[in-house]
Amino acid sequence: MANGDKLLTDEEMEAIEEVVASGNLGEGYNIGIDARGYDLTARENQPALDTEVLEQINTRLQRHLRLSLLKELKYDALVSAEVVEVIEYGEYIQKISSPSSLSVTKISPLKGECLCVLDAQLVYSCVDNWFGGSPRPLSGGAASREFSRTEEVVAKKVRLSVYSALLEAWAPSLEVQCEFMRSEANPLLVNLLAEDEQVVVTRLKMGGSDEALGSVDIVYPLDSVKLLRGSMVKVVEAKAPKSRLEKQWASRL
Repeated sequence: MANGDKLLTDEEMEAIEEVVASGNLGEGYNIGIDARGYDLTARENQPALDTEVLEQINTRLQRHLRLSLLKELKYDALVSAEVVEVIEYGEYIQKISSPSSLSVTKISPLKGECLCVLDAQLVYSCVDNWFGGSPRPLSGGAASREFSRTEEVVAKKVRLSVYSALLEAWAPSLEVQCEFMRSEANPLLVNLLAEDEQVVVTRLKMGGSDEALGSVDIVYPLDSVKLLRGSMVKVVEAKAPKSRLEKQWASRL
């Protein structure tokens, strides 16, 4: 519309004036419609976390942790990666038994602090193996006692092995650094996050299906993972090259 042109003609303006003067406008359109507020920052309105990259990292962590434990502690453990889980922090903490070796860890460039949790059974198994024994599941009072000084030293060695494995596992997706902040044996004393905040839990279990030899949990704040999801690279697995017979079969087909 050129400058100076009227939006409505004179006849249309007169018709509107007549309707207004007569009072027959009615209720109009879109009046009395119920409106509902929409909070973009609310948890239920945020997109679900794509855990595919974390699943890849967890699979690599499984392999590197086994190699790291074998190198540092001469512990050739069977390691299996569990499904990545998103859970409320308060609910997760309630599931951790005491004592456990809980290490508050800064994993840069992730925002906030993460948690490295070594199950008591894992610490006992590593001690048994370190002194030439056979790792075996413990139960009852033996599994719930406090850590000895020797077990604390071994737990520190396991933690360093986990840190080393984490650096290698994250490397193809994102370069990270692990910094130990503090350690606790009682889960209720960690106070890492509010109970209703969500965390991402990646778990590695030791031992086969018939013998549970403990587990390692790496706990990330969900918000920090979401902030970096655009920087995390999804690794495409390379396909094995076709053999000569496969190539001939494909060309004939």
